Amino acid sequence: MDRIAVIAGRTGKGTVNLLEPYVQSVIDAGGIPVIIPAMPGEARNIDDYLGNVQSLLLTGGGDIDPHHYGAQATTSLQSVDRARDEFEHAALDWSLRTKKRVLGICRGTQMMAVHSGGSLIQDLPTQGHFNHMTNTVDFGYAQHMHEIVVEEDSLVAEILGSERIVNSEHHQAIQNLPDAFRKVAWSKDGITEAIELDEWVGVQWHPEYMANTQSEHLNFFRWLVHGRNGIKV
Repeated sequence: MDRIAVIAGRTGKGTVNLLEPYVQSVIDAGGIPVIIPAMPGEARNIDDYLGNVQSLLLTGGGDIDPHHYGAQATTSLQSVDRARDEFEHAALDWSLRTKKRVLGICRGTQMMAVHSGGSLIQDLPTQGHFNHMTNTVDFGYAQHMHEIVVEEDSLVAEILGSERIVNSEHHQAIQNLPDAFRKVAWSKDGITEAIELDEWVGVQWHPEYMANTQSEHLNFFRWLVHGRNGIKV
């Protein structure tokens, strides 16, 4: 079975943090998850870390340091992990050199854009956009649901089939998308929801929380493990 690198960030409290649904979704798709902690100073050793994996999963998590897209912080940032920023930049460089598939989820999608010269909206609710976060603690993580519009000739459309309802848990989003990317899905308020570039696919929502009940969302992980041949309709 193919080995899938899953990069884990740090909490700042002496622990490495990775939510279980990412790992389970890779397993359910037929892959072997290889959990790799983004430790300080280790970006320089990226080939050693990723040399034996077939594809890469960039997960959700804290905010990307705005200096990576030439900006100053305009809001209170959440759980910035500069070592993870550097490690994921190096991992994306590696994927381009080796032509490996990458799936970006939430922060991972934002990192794809930033890595290629894009920028982010630092806080949706205070910068004139709808709130894409869960409104109450009891409602559950990534359970705020909304409809998206999808370009019908895109890989994301092939993966999702007729499904157009996704979950949401993010206060940042892509502002300027580099020209090399294709914006292939967006919410009704115009927020970028999915992007594609060659062997990179990024989604702003959390398919790992829907994959256990909806095959369409598990398809993202099947694609990551097997390519287009793994997509089930």
